[in-house]
Amino acid sequence: MFHPSSGTKCYLLPHKGEGISNYNLVKDENQPSTKPSPIGEGVKPTYSPILLFTYSLFKKCAFTLAEVLITLGIIGVVAALTLPSLIQAHKRVEVAAKLKQIYSVMNQAILISEQDNGSKEYWTYCDWGNTECSKKFFETYLLPYIKYTKYTFFQSYGGTNIAIYFANGSILTGKLTNNGGDFFFITNGKYFNSDTFTDQDDDGNYLPQRKGTGSSIFPFAFYPIQTDKYHNRKGFEPYMLELRDYNEEELKNGKYGCYTASQPSYCTALIQYNGWTFPKDYPYQVK
Repeated sequence: MFHPSSGTKCYLLPHKGEGISNYNLVKDENQPSTKPSPIGEGVKPTYSPILLFTYSLFKKCAFTLAEVLITLGIIGVVAALTLPSLIQAHKRVEVAAKLKQIYSVMNQAILISEQDNGSKEYWTYCDWGNTECSKKFFETYLLPYIKYTKYTFFQSYGGTNIAIYFANGSILTGKLTNNGGDFFFITNGKYFNSDTFTDQDDDGNYLPQRKGTGSSIFPFAFYPIQTDKYHNRKGFEPYMLELRDYNEEELKNGKYGCYTASQPSYCTALIQYNGWTFPKDYPYQVK
């Protein structure tokens, strides 16, 4: 046998009188041996290919320290290149499952609430600037039908917002309007700060986009009396206001398209369109 690091041929011979049960490692230095054969007189040498291959050859013909270190270095580089993508793939699966779950939870809550409070089209809606009315809406129509750990009200975007905390670490925020409400699902609560939830321009005007939309914040909408075709008389849906057609191109590159808009509000709808999974070419790192 040929050892690659030393260039030495190695072979095995049995001990005298022990047949093929034991082998000694002998090096062939291309020189005739002057020692008597270790096999002994009258013992016919027999060799098993399996034993020759599996015996303790590597105890004496081993890898050098340099070879081991180089191999470990290569493994480390490969791990460093592949580990982030594996982590992100796992995170996408986790976030997609949370999006699908909140979609189901909220629509189930609305259906049960309708049994107690009548059709959602006739619930009492009001502008988010009316703090008492906003609080009463959430505490009457939605909160009694949702399992949560706590909820708080905070002022943002010029009015009253609610933050509903769930056991899995996610948060659902919402603000009421005269015909429904905007909701934002934060998949990891550590990325939520009520003081910086909305941005303002230099004149103090509130901007519609939120930092992290499509990454850690995913827009939904509840507009049962809105004339928009994708929300009218419907329940808790991914945000699709002003969407022209429900197809991949519009969801990616439309007015609020997930891939091209400065306010990528259609990201949740795109994930739903894709069967509650993230497209392979999804442009944002999910948190």
